[in-house]
Amino acid sequence: MPPKNKTEKGAASVSPTRRRTGQGSDERDDDDDVTLSKTVISAEALTAIDRIAKTLLSAFNVSVDRILASIDSKLNHKIDNQSAEIFEANKRIDRLEHTIADLRAEIVCQNDTIRSPSNKYDQLTAAVDEQDQYSRNCNILVHGLPQVTPRDQPETDLQDRVIHNLNTYLGTTLAADDIGAIHRLAARTATGGQRDKPLPVIVQFVSRKTRNDVLSRRKLLKSKPIVLTEQLTATRSALLRKAQELATSRKITAAWSHEGRILIKTLSGRTMPFTSSTNVDQL
Repeated sequence: MPPKNKTEKGAASVSPTRRRTGQGSDERDDDDDVTLSKTVISAEALTAIDRIAKTLLSAFNVSVDRILASIDSKLNHKIDNQSAEIFEANKRIDRLEHTIADLRAEIVCQNDTIRSPSNKYDQLTAAVDEQDQYSRNCNILVHGLPQVTPRDQPETDLQDRVIHNLNTYLGTTLAADDIGAIHRLAARTATGGQRDKPLPVIVQFVSRKTRNDVLSRRKLLKSKPIVLTEQLTATRSALLRKAQELATSRKITAAWSHEGRILIKTLSGRTMPFTSSTNVDQL
């Protein structure tokens, strides 16, 4: 039997170690294939996950956009409604303001209407008082002249006594024909205190000049038993009393009447008329 050649012999005589090494190489190849397969699968999974994430993000953005659009639409609708309500409210306010303005104008007219009769009454009262005072401009009142006869009996010598007292205390030369009328005022009260005082005597002079001359000398009657004053209307008498009370309380220096007018002297020394509307605190 012919001998085997070296090749065959070598092939036939491969050692077990060589065979195990070959097997190990095959196993490594299998592991590499598995690793490669895993890598490929992981890449595909990542790609799929990325696509899914993009899809979800896109869907989320669309949903958010829709929600925002819905909210914006509702807000715009509500704003439009509120704008319309505000516009209507402003219109109502304008109408109310016009109504209030009209009512105020009507109230002013009504007040003017109410004040008009009052003003006319005041003017008429003032005119009557002025006329009444004018009719007294020739008169004076003599205070402190004793009544020598009972009050229920006439004083027949009253004119002579008045002329005598005036000429004596004032140095005048009055005569009976200077006096137009003379009488004593009627008693206004029955109280004992008032009845003890002699009632004033009204003297009406024929001329205003004579009357003014007599009044101009009344300062000479200081410390004398009689006092001379103008015959004022009730309104002006009350006003003079008020002014005299202010003088007593030292809010003014003095108060008197002249030609039917009430005059005062302020604390600053200014002489001025005194009326019902005079505010002493502002002088």
